[in-house]
Amino acid sequence: MVAPCQKPVVGQQRLRSVDALRGLAALAVLFTHVPHLETLPTCGRRLLFLPFDYGRQGVTLFLVISGFCIHLTVAKKLAGGQGVGCNWAAFWRRRFHRLYPPYLGAIAVSLLCVLAVGWLNPAFVGDWESQAALGGDVTTHLLLIHNLFKRYALGLGNGAFWSLGLEEQLYGLYAVFLLARTRLGLARAFLSALAVSALWFVAGVALNPSYLRLESWITWPFTWWFVWLLGAVAAEAYAGVIRLPAWCYRVEVAFVAACCGLVLYQPMFSLFRADWLFTGGTPGALWSRDPRGTFASLSHYAFAFAFFVTINRAVQAEQGGLWGGRINHWLSRIGIMSYSLYLVHLPILRVGEEVFSRLHVGRTAFGTLARYVLMVPLCVLLAYGFFRLVERRFLNAGTARNIASPPQRVVRKAA
Repeated sequence: MVAPCQKPVVGQQRLRSVDALRGLAALAVLFTHVPHLETLPTCGRRLLFLPFDYGRQGVTLFLVISGFCIHLTVAKKLAGGQGVGCNWAAFWRRRFHRLYPPYLGAIAVSLLCVLAVGWLNPAFVGDWESQAALGGDVTTHLLLIHNLFKRYALGLGNGAFWSLGLEEQLYGLYAVFLLARTRLGLARAFLSALAVSALWFVAGVALNPSYLRLESWITWPFTWWFVWLLGAVAAEAYAGVIRLPAWCYRVEVAFVAACCGLVLYQPMFSLFRADWLFTGGTPGALWSRDPRGTFASLSHYAFAFAFFVTINRAVQAEQGGLWGGRINHWLSRIGIMSYSLYLVHLPILRVGEEVFSRLHVGRTAFGTLARYVLMVPLCVLLAYGFFRLVERRFLNAGTARNIASPPQRVVRKAA
């Protein structure tokens, strides 16, 4: 899969290309969560708003980026001949300080928004409380294990929290990967993780036990381990530990992978009513329990590979001094505050939707466009306020200070 290469010198400054991709992922998730699914009859709605349905893949991009960023420190050590190693006490201390306090702040914001929605629509609080016991909901979220339970995965008034528990569990699997990386090498360790993800996927579909239905099975870390490690492979290529084949940087490969993801994802099933293609018309077929959910999950892997190629190209371009432009600059600024945007956008949208309902703004095409025009900038603005007031206090040294600095060219020294 990979071969060794010369080790370029990798700078210590932020990778603006990665920040821009992170900003793109956050905006994609925001756009998909703006209510737009009941605007028009099926075909018309899908044709008009189909691009927004794919914004959920922003989470997939986030996970590939996470694998890249987390593994980059170890990759740089490997490039310097220091071997695989990680100070786990320092690692968890940094991760806790960086992620957990803003997460607690976002939980407070979410609960306040639930109260605001309850004030606007008293029936909502009753429905919310009936779906999950508040004590278990809060406890599992505080322990970051809520994604393991169907009842709590999308709870606490903020369904976006599910991926934060997933992220913490992937950090635990990262230790397993590093051990396998030491004993087996990168290729075998990566393929082993791929096998685990594949087996977990097949087992979830084939067995589908009552306590682990498809909608919760996909939120377990084993489903996403392979996706996260694609980012780790990209980090080793960027650091110069390995040399990836040329096709791992080609736009055409990313395009084909993205097209596979587009075709397999659930909106396409609704548009073309193509469930029968995968069940073979047999009610008892393995995939017939939930063909949309099953193949939508496969689409995540196709998109993940497209994002893997995209990250390779982006960091290579920045390494060569070819990354820039106004759009990339603004995306990188949003990328720096993307965690805040991801944490608080859903409760803001929920309150906004109640306001739209009270103003009798229906979910027509015009009403949906009005939601995008008003709510997207508002979410970004309020998320920036949350970033300034909360998240920025827990960033690593220099991160917040660089939020307004222009992209810098990364200089590659001669080997």
